Amino acid sequence: MNMKKIFAGITAFLCCTGILAYMPEMTQEIHAANYYIFEDSFENGTADWNSRGTVAISTSSQTAFAGSESLLAEGRTAAWNGAFKTLNPNLFLPGVEYSFSVAVNYFEGGNTDLFCLKLQYQDAAGQTQYASIAEAEVRKGEWTQLANTNYQLPAGASEMQIYVETTETTNSFYIDEAVGAAAGTVVQETLEPAISGVPGDVNSDGVINIYDLILAKHYLTQNTAPIEADVDKNGEFQVKDVIQIQKYLVTSSPA
Repeated sequence: MNMKKIFAGITAFLCCTGILAYMPEMTQEIHAANYYIFEDSFENGTADWNSRGTVAISTSSQTAFAGSESLLAEGRTAAWNGAFKTLNPNLFLPGVEYSFSVAVNYFEGGNTDLFCLKLQYQDAAGQTQYASIAEAEVRKGEWTQLANTNYQLPAGASEMQIYVETTETTNSFYIDEAVGAAAGTVVQETLEPAISGVPGDVNSDGVINIYDLILAKHYLTQNTAPIEADVDKNGEFQVKDVIQIQKYLVTSSPA
């Protein structure tokens, strides 16, 4: 049994019932322990993540970092549009360090995109402020973690929210395995594909065959494709890339 998830569930229950607010000794122990305060896998819903700006969020089985579901943010009209989660003020205290992590992925637009995990909060003067927790350049079609194992929440902060956005684009994106944990907690490392960046190996299984051609033709109707489908590496997936895969299969097949 996953004791971290069980303990986190008990903590959430105590917080929701108001019991935890009257247990300062337990609160101190929680922040000293090495466990997950929350872990959102999106297997059973959006897990209290909400739309930030003009964006629609929903669970999706199209792709996942772990399990079978992730959270999709689509219909973005500005880079700051994304998804956010409000931090429970009884569990996340100003001036205290925590570990935050979320996995991100996308399938449209350029071959790479810069993603950010950020914090929005009210300072002591009541002004809205923004701070960066972690950022990373993400390759299209590859899950990447935004993580910071020792991020200190600003002193005097209130109404804290963590959120995911891009720096410039409005690409739809997916997030999964969002975690808030005690400081120093190392969340599962980024998944690495078995084969990465081989032109024509659309499904990244280590070999270019008829299945890659079928998948490439499918992607033509979806206006999206992983980086491996861009055979000529011109930054765009086009019909000519599919033709090159087909020619490769014909010329490499036994006579």
